[in-house]
Amino acid sequence: MRKLLNNKGCLFLLLSVSLSCPLLVGDSFVDDNLVGRLFVKQVHAGQLFYVYKDKQGRTHIEDSIPGEFTKYGYKIVNDSGITIKEIPSVATKREKANAKKRRSEEKRAKDAQREKDQILLRRFTGLEDIRETGNKKILALQSQIDVTREHVIAFEKNLGELESQAENLRNNSKRVSDKDLRSIKRMKDNIMKNKKYIDQRREEQKKVKNEFIALIQQYRKLIKNK
Repeated sequence: MRKLLNNKGCLFLLLSVSLSCPLLVGDSFVDDNLVGRLFVKQVHAGQLFYVYKDKQGRTHIEDSIPGEFTKYGYKIVNDSGITIKEIPSVATKREKANAKKRRSEEKRAKDAQREKDQILLRRFTGLEDIRETGNKKILALQSQIDVTREHVIAFEKNLGELESQAENLRNNSKRVSDKDLRSIKRMKDNIMKNKKYIDQRREEQKKVKNEFIALIQQYRKLIKNK
């Protein structure tokens, strides 16, 4: 690689410092941390140079850059020491892309919340309206739970009778028919399914309650900020 030469005999101070540190101030290279070695090089007027780091972190200033080092980022400077262009490292590009993605996601979330707030204000006339609507949903679910619980009680009663009959047959050394055994299994399955349904409706009640508590809090916040 051709090093820095100057036909006019100008002296150019070049620093061997990290690319993460400022290499240029005004039209000259300076060592902000007073570390690194000063090189006196000569440069051709109008020539451009690459400032880059190698794998060991050493800074190079040359008229070309090996391809394997471009991923670490580099600067293109002219013969006066002015930065013409700065290419960030691959890691820096990734960080910028992730930051842009986060900003985009945050904007979408804010827009979505703003739309929800507008719907909330249009949907309800006040806090009491929200409470009443939430209670209606909870009571409707409770009605389903009560009806299903009655079914469970009836199934458990039938199951008890079937199992009692089967036990009497066994005590009298008689065989329990396949039909009776299927009836017992079907009754147990029905009880299990209905109990599961009740558990699901109870969980739904909790969700509705939490949802409407959150709606009340958000509604209060919105009307307070009006």
